[in-house]
Amino acid sequence: MRWVKTTLSSVWGMMGLHPIPTEDELHDRTEQIRESMLEILGDEGADLRPVVRRRIQYAPDIEALWYLRSDWMSAISATQGEAAAVAHVRRLNISFSGLLPEGLQSRPSTLSH
Repeated sequence: MRWVKTTLSSVWGMMGLHPIPTEDELHDRTEQIRESMLEILGDEGADLRPVVRRRIQYAPDIEALWYLRSDWMSAISATQGEAAAVAHVRRLNISFSGLLPEGLQSRPSTLSH
């Protein structure tokens, strides 16, 4: 049975579809994303923008964390520079894959060409 589940997940992934995560998976991945955001923000960013740190820390769900990316990027830019902040956001966007409704997924930007 595990083989079937793994194979189906792989097929869905190749088609660009993601299986719906269980509540436990969603919770675990949400917490991983939250921890990553706080770690990258760091002490310096948290001291400079304490409201951003609190909003990340107490975000109620994955969608709230998604919408906090721009504030988070701004805080990172202030301490690490814009290029580093953009790179962090791009990597973070991958973490949200399969967790958000399709309309909230990040789309390729024409600005990076």
